[in-house]
Amino acid sequence: MHLSHFLAACWLLLCSLYTLEAAPQPYNTRNCENENAAGLRNMRTTLEELRHSLNNQETEFRGFEEKLANMESMIDTMRDQLGETSRAHKEQIKGNAQSLESKIAALETSSKGIIADLKQLKAHANESAASLAQLMQKCTELGKASARQDQDIDNLQAALRSIVEALGVGKESPKTATSENSYRVKSGDTLEKIAHLHGTTVRVLKELNNIPDGKDKIVVGKQLLMPEKKK
Repeated sequence: MHLSHFLAACWLLLCSLYTLEAAPQPYNTRNCENENAAGLRNMRTTLEELRHSLNNQETEFRGFEEKLANMESMIDTMRDQLGETSRAHKEQIKGNAQSLESKIAALETSSKGIIADLKQLKAHANESAASLAQLMQKCTELGKASARQDQDIDNLQAALRSIVEALGVGKESPKTATSENSYRVKSGDTLEKIAHLHGTTVRVLKELNNIPDGKDKIVVGKQLLMPEKKK
């Protein structure tokens, strides 16, 4: 029985009791007493039924209250679990964010160091290129100076030979170079090689051709005087 039915039954019972009390009692009639007794028995039965229904309703209410309490407990538990999960998730996200920030900071520091190293390498490369260019320029200048010096020495040797020939001073040697007592320097020749081919020494070749000591370089195409061959 629902609560609305129970209240309606209670209301009908109260109305019946009020009607019985307010109704005039016939004087000394047996039928009236019997009806009143029957009505009272009916009302007692109805009251018992109502009381029994009330007990059932109270039992149902207690069951509903227990279910409601259980549901509230479950809701609180779920709320706590959800809160714990949310906090753990937030902590995890926060930790991941901090880790990512640390990695990004480390990468930025590393990239700055790499950029600085690249700048230093670039500056060093520029300096090396400049130094190499200067060195090549100096080598070129030295080569030109050496060539000029060799030319000056050759000119000086030619002048000395001319002076010696003009004065008739020196060891006996042919005055003019002929095919029999001269040799034209070829590519790859050295004084040692020429002396070996002609059965003489480097010292003799230097003396015949007025080549100073310490000067072993000879010019390709130049004719060198050779000692006379013994007959």
